[in-house]
Amino acid sequence: MNRRLAIISSFIFVAGCSGIGVIESDDPAVKLNQADHLYRDQNRYALADRLFHEAMEIYSSKNNELGLAEAHRRYAYFLQSSTLGGPTTPSRNLGLLDETVTSKNRYEKAKEYFLKSRPPFEKYSDYSSLGNIDWALGLLSIKDPMAACTYFEKSLEDARKFKEKTPNVSLYTVPGFNTFEEYLLDLKRKTGCK
Repeated sequence: MNRRLAIISSFIFVAGCSGIGVIESDDPAVKLNQADHLYRDQNRYALADRLFHEAMEIYSSKNNELGLAEAHRRYAYFLQSSTLGGPTTPSRNLGLLDETVTSKNRYEKAKEYFLKSRPPFEKYSDYSSLGNIDWALGLLSIKDPMAACTYFEKSLEDARKFKEKTPNVSLYTVPGFNTFEEYLLDLKRKTGCK
């Protein structure tokens, strides 16, 4: 009887734990990777949200500007994810730690987090991250073609600076395009940029 009670108690304890399958770590980079995996591969957005915020707190407490910028950038992608619902999801509080994020404003909040992440990447000339952020901001601004074009142009400039700085390393490519720059030029054309 005691053995059965111990097994049932253990099961209830483990089932009640929201962190099942997540290895505890004080390393904020590990927390970011775990959070990415949780929302992308497992649709576990509540735990992913918690890990993103824990990483942000650690980076902030250590005055690690680039780490915090990376956490903001990745959190912005999280806010855009289908894990949180589609564009027609009724407006509701999503239960995230940033209580200002709702299903209705999460894309605007993603923009805010992307914009928060830019200054440290600019300060340290991290053109790869800047190009990624500007590209994402362009896509988020697609309903405002002038703004989208500005971001796509910035992303193109970032890609060129990255190439100058690191000529032997290439930026990620998009299927159907030989280079990221080619992809950006196509986006600009489709958006009606001059």
